[in-house]
Amino acid sequence: MRPGLVLPEELRREFSRPWGLLAWGDFTRLLPRKGLVTCVGDVVSAACLRGLPVSRLRIIVDGKTRRNISMAVNEVSLRGFTVVRVENPPGMVTYQAGKTVCESTRPGIAIIVEGEEDMLALPAIACSRIGDTVAYGIPGKGVAIVNVTPEAKWHANTRILQLKPVIHNPQTQ
Repeated sequence: MRPGLVLPEELRREFSRPWGLLAWGDFTRLLPRKGLVTCVGDVVSAACLRGLPVSRLRIIVDGKTRRNISMAVNEVSLRGFTVVRVENPPGMVTYQAGKTVCESTRPGIAIIVEGEEDMLALPAIACSRIGDTVAYGIPGKGVAIVNVTPEAKWHANTRILQLKPVIHNPQTQ
């Protein structure tokens, strides 16, 4: 197990609730006309890739939709992006993945996650600039669109503080 933070089982339901605007269908028309848009999830990112230029996008995908292999985002659709790869197990924010998300706050970055990207919406919001936007998918519910404000950053950081640390112990592997 990589060092990082894990979502406690008792908080899973609370963390699955959307915050920000919940949208369905062509949500890209609801996105602001300025600022960086971070799209978290394969279906959300595919929609953003169809509706916005690379110069406005940062995407975070894992190649899966509802835990099944997805072709929503592929190498052709990532043309023009700088691709960064990270590991992030389900229900976690690893140190490496969180650091990568927080250091990659410019447009034209595609973060490809080995594991699962869902929890990376938290550092994406916490580390984005005020005025940027984060859109992330909620299976069966729609797309949460979070305008990054001081309050949204505070909320994301509060949620991150609720996660439990996991320390890497090389002797247990």
